[in-house]
Amino acid sequence: MYNNRRRSHRLIRISCLHKLILDRINEDPVTGLDIGVIKQKYGHLFDELRDILNVFDPICMIGLGAPVDEYDPEVATIILSIHSVNSEAATLELIYREFTRWFSSAAGEKRRYESLAKEIYEWRVLDFKEPIPFWILN
Repeated sequence: MYNNRRRSHRLIRISCLHKLILDRINEDPVTGLDIGVIKQKYGHLFDELRDILNVFDPICMIGLGAPVDEYDPEVATIILSIHSVNSEAATLELIYREFTRWFSSAAGEKRRYESLAKEIYEWRVLDFKEPIPFWILN
């Protein structure tokens, strides 16, 4: 019974967080997040995460000539959640979840993202010391 109550409270909190995200509907057609606001709030951290994704280029879009901002929607959704991960495994789950949400089966297998997750986790630990929670985005 205690676990069910905890799960219920967790679901309520998650529901409230989703409402806060949905209240930000503005620009991006999939998530409704205003990528411009996220870029502005996170500044160089957004650019650094974009650079990491572009170097690894998990969907091979940059290698095919896509613009450098091709992964900006993924950067936005990852950067809003990155403060909640506390291991490489959790980082891998976050990244894989976002890429499968954005690219479906084109995202490929999870193991394809292991080195990317390691790099992002190291970046997060070293450079991303004070995250800006998404709920303060205006």
